[in-house]
Amino acid sequence: MSFDFHKFFNFKYLIDPNPGSDFQFFLPMMIVFVSMFVLGIIIPFFWKNKAKKIAVYKNLQGKWRTSLISFSIIGIFLLAFRRQDIPYLSSRILLFVLFFSIIYWLVSFLIYLRKDFRRGVNDWQEQENKMKYLRQGKKK
Repeated sequence: MSFDFHKFFNFKYLIDPNPGSDFQFFLPMMIVFVSMFVLGIIIPFFWKNKAKKIAVYKNLQGKWRTSLISFSIIGIFLLAFRRQDIPYLSSRILLFVLFFSIIYWLVSFLIYLRKDFRRGVNDWQEQENKMKYLRQGKKK
């Protein structure tokens, strides 16, 4: 079975209700979705200390965790539907919509990291510097 890129521009090919369970990208996609799920579960353990101190990391941790687990569960279900050859739920267009949703999420997340996340960390550092001097109180 060979990969034909020109078929992706054929709308009937994309919305075929029964594309068949013979799917050459099943194993690589299953590995990606399972790894996304595991990563979504593991992330809070890596950022536990930072998330307690800095609210921006807690927000970031929540966004990552929710999105990774949601996309991975949806992807695993779509792959299971495809493997079982369930009509309409196994169509290629659903996997493409999921794939482009993940790409959109990654781009918007990178924009968030570049702009808002840095600003939030810088604001936190400035606030900590101010609080460091306010906490000292009077010296005797």
